[in-house]
Amino acid sequence: MARQGSVGISNGAWYLRIYIGKKQRRFLLGYRRQFETKKQVREAVDRKLLELQRVSTGMMSRITLEQFIRSWYLTIADGSLQPSTARGYRGVFKRYIEGTNEVKRPVWEYRTRDCQALLNGIAQDHDGLSQRDAETY
Repeated sequence: MARQGSVGISNGAWYLRIYIGKKQRRFLLGYRRQFETKKQVREAVDRKLLELQRVSTGMMSRITLEQFIRSWYLTIADGSLQPSTARGYRGVFKRYIEGTNEVKRPVWEYRTRDCQALLNGIAQDHDGLSQRDAETY
């Protein structure tokens, strides 16, 4: 695989650091106690690199966050959550997320902190979210 990177321990866990484009990314491989030998760490690195290769060449490299929410998340919510909860999620999506520039990036580029910042921004810009958000959808 063409990606170059390094493996190291930080705070009791093994991490893989690689550059994707011009950004350095860090991926958790597992905690120190999970690996008895360096061979097991190398196998975890190989699995993570294979996973990243599949994501970068497969469907997830092309699907945007908006498409993911519409096609996957809301569909699962409709089938597994209480109807009022699923309706609330759909309302928040339609009212605050759908069509915004933030959700046009491919889903694989998002990190947890990016999604949290998106949700925090919605709550701040609209003075929190209320029951009214779920009523129209």
